Amino acid sequence: MLTSLLGGLALAAFAGSPAHATPARDTPVRAVTAACAEGVQRGATFMPGMTVKVRGTLSPVVARRTVVVPPCQDTVPPAPATDEVRSVVLYERRGIPPSVALFRSATQRRGSVHLYLAVGTYPQQGDHPLHRYLYRSSHTPDATGGRSCKRASVTALVPAFDGLLTPRDGRLVAVAIDAATRIAGPRVDGVPRLSYGKSVQVRGVDCGTHGGLVARFVTQSR
Repeated sequence: MLTSLLGGLALAAFAGSPAHATPARDTPVRAVTAACAEGVQRGATFMPGMTVKVRGTLSPVVARRTVVVPPCQDTVPPAPATDEVRSVVLYERRGIPPSVALFRSATQRRGSVHLYLAVGTYPQQGDHPLHRYLYRSSHTPDATGGRSCKRASVTALVPAFDGLLTPRDGRLVAVAIDAATRIAGPRVDGVPRLSYGKSVQVRGVDCGTHGGLVARFVTQSR
């Protein structure tokens, strides 16, 4: 029953595609929904585009990568498919695998960059390759706000944007991921990668109206 509820409610949540957003200094990277995603496709992985504020100087560019820009199908009915595939050149930076994130420009302007982040990876995690550039320390962000919260276990879905989703009172609510979250499951280039649209088991805490649900351990079966 829970699985069917997750599947049904997921339709509305997944209908929008992630576009780009600028996160606050110590809040998780987030993408907003739009009719068509601003993003690229690298192999089977969709990478939404977003502008983020960074701390200090990014690692140097080490390679150029050509990726595909997926066509926008936001009309009803969908527009006829064409054989033309558009590609774009992005940049890989040292210490950040191209399977995790790619950058629009080889330069960095005034502390902000536009990057493309693989769906299912979370820079909020303290050991993520991007974490050091986005947050003040390995202990931030802390989605609990330092509050004492009660334990909680839920089944959640992996959406095409930040965090996780779980059903509550007939709707999908967010499960936050922060610096203390640990993910057990598939890894790509050593970085945990949750699969889009798949259900995962979450052990975490419930901070009520002040902080909501926060993941501590996320497990995805292969």
